[in-house]
Amino acid sequence: MAESISPMNGGSGRYSYARNSTWQRNWAHAVEDSMKEAIMENLDLQKVVCDSNTLVVADLGCSVGPNTFYAVESIIEAVQRMYCNKSRQLEFQVMFNDRMGNDFNTLFASLPEHGRNYSAAAVAASFYGRVFPPSSIHIAYSLAGTAVKSTTMAPPMRW
Repeated sequence: MAESISPMNGGSGRYSYARNSTWQRNWAHAVEDSMKEAIMENLDLQKVVCDSNTLVVADLGCSVGPNTFYAVESIIEAVQRMYCNKSRQLEFQVMFNDRMGNDFNTLFASLPEHGRNYSAAAVAASFYGRVFPPSSIHIAYSLAGTAVKSTTMAPPMRW
């Protein structure tokens, strides 16, 4: 059933998601403090740093607009505040996930050119199924979950 839901309009035209996602942007701003607080309370940064110097963030249901970059940057900022070890730099890898029909070309064309401190990759798969190998993601979030939380298909959220 989830696969029958149409993807967001790609590109940057009049009816594109990038131009018509004010509600989602406002939601991202509204939950920013709660998201940062949850990261501070739940992320075992010592374990991440012991295993690797790369922290992997997954945006589940990223769509094509600029809102995803705002959320990613908020997460990275929260982690950087926690990580004060100057002798070893923490690297960030962001996995932008959405279904195969997503306009990843528009997403990657709109990546911030300057000041971006993470590597980016696309993962085309429905997040209603398995997307990543076990223990490969340190932080996963979804603004798309706010739009589907009333459906019976939504996966349970676990901390």
